[in-house]
Amino acid sequence: MEERAVETIRLLPRSDLEAFALRSVAYMRQNKAEVERGHFFSAVLMGFLLGALVASAAFLVGASLG
Repeated sequence: MEERAVETIRLLPRSDLEAFALRSVAYMRQNKAEVERGHFFSAVLMGFLLGALVASAAFLVGASLG
């Protein structure tokens, strides 16, 4: 299957090959942006959870001392 795809790409005329390359670059950039957005969301969520954990620990320590 992969060999057939490579052979098909090799047989494309130059104009079609250039269009294919441009679409491929746009697709790869879009995927990279989606991955980066996912990492940002995970970082924000982890920061929130860490803050909630610290606040809970501070509350428990304060409640046990007072």
